[in-house]
Amino acid sequence: MAILPGAGGLGGSRAKELIRTGRKLRGETALDYGLVNEVVPEGRSATERAMDLAARIAAHGPVAIRASKAAIQRGGEMACTNDDALEIERECYAEVVPTEDRLEGLRAFQEGRPPIYKGE
Repeated sequence: MAILPGAGGLGGSRAKELIRTGRKLRGETALDYGLVNEVVPEGRSATERAMDLAARIAAHGPVAIRASKAAIQRGGEMACTNDDALEIERECYAEVVPTEDRLEGLRAFQEGRPPIYKGE
């Protein structure tokens, strides 16, 4: 396709091989290489599996989900040391601590019920 992949995530020698040859991979090989998290079994749609995963994520506190996404994104955007990564994590965690969702999650856990998050 005459483009350069830009998402990272693959070791040097494998990346060189795949980028330079354009070789297509079977799902199982992509899983072995760590390029995908799972391979959907035959007979099941990838969209159905993606919707299941999205529902599991959506069941958690939206403030915490956004903060975790931000921490991962910020850490990935720069070559950071472990101390830098921990600082990013602390900053994102500090955004979650004062929220009603965090308190609701704690109450729900103590009461043995599912939490009802509001994104606040």
